[in-house]
Amino acid sequence: MPEKTSIKNRLANARKAWAERGHTRDAIYPYLQIIYSLRNHKFDEIHTYFNQESEKNGVFSHAIATTSDCDPKLRSKYAKVLRKLNENKVKSSDFIEHIKNKGGLNNIIKKSK
Repeated sequence: MPEKTSIKNRLANARKAWAERGHTRDAIYPYLQIIYSLRNHKFDEIHTYFNQESEKNGVFSHAIATTSDCDPKLRSKYAKVLRKLNENKVKSSDFIEHIKNKGGLNNIIKKSK
């Protein structure tokens, strides 16, 4: 069985994906997919890594804040999408296809209201 990627490595990969993203509509998806994959770690393990700060802001929001320079409003939007996908138990391997099939990030948020 392959070894699970550490939180530290996932965050490093996320920083790299953020830095390398393009400016097309779908360019943010690989970055968000990496952040979303953090849910595969045990909750306690993530909170320990983030020194409990994620409890207040949410794991996804905190991970985005530590790996990107996006503004708080955009960070909130991304975190909301990731929480919605997690609630719907979307697999990491289906992440990008699922978002595209739903019509993008904004449609996922609209359907959650």
